[in-house]
Amino acid sequence: MSVNSLFFVHGFMGSSLNWGPTISRLKADPSISGWSYSAADLLGHGGRQNDDALDYSELNHQSLTQDLKLQLPDGDFVAIGHSFGIRPLLSLCQDPEIATRMRGLIIEDASPEITKANFLHLKSILEKIEVPYNSRDDAKASIESLFSHNLPLAKFLFSNIRKNPEGLHTWRFDKDGLLNLLEEAYKLPLWSEWSKYPETLYIFQGKESDHLDQA
Repeated sequence: MSVNSLFFVHGFMGSSLNWGPTISRLKADPSISGWSYSAADLLGHGGRQNDDALDYSELNHQSLTQDLKLQLPDGDFVAIGHSFGIRPLLSLCQDPEIATRMRGLIIEDASPEITKANFLHLKSILEKIEVPYNSRDDAKASIESLFSHNLPLAKFLFSNIRKNPEGLHTWRFDKDGLLNLLEEAYKLPLWSEWSKYPETLYIFQGKESDHLDQA
């Protein structure tokens, strides 16, 4: 059976919007036709926040994985996971029905475990940015000042600031929930899941990434 569906999963502190430019380029490429594209929001991220669903301060890997399962496309598909987003995808590979439909997995800049250095680095980013801000201009200026040494990171972080119903500008994701997920991921490596791949596997490492530095 031919596969013509790509399913994208973003990384930590991200959202499905992060894949927008990539999907737009794929759709505009005349050499590619007949494919469908979809992108998920991990629970507690982006549009996957519903106060009636659960207490996001209690997010864990299992709830993340089960919610992602609800967003999978119908039929066979190829999954592309970036960084933290690969964790629930690896767990879904253990489901026989999903493993049969997931005809390929592309791992983009991820590893089976989070090192202590990465854990502390990501935690410090979340704790350093003092949301909420009164305006987008205030948020942009503050984040760019804090991360003037890494403007691409500042741009990514600012893209995840949104205006809340009270008119203040804060995270597009649930901060407390993400801190819980980060601590759990640090304590829960996925080496067993990493060793069980779907039909086809590709692993890509970022040029300046410290993931898989022993590979």
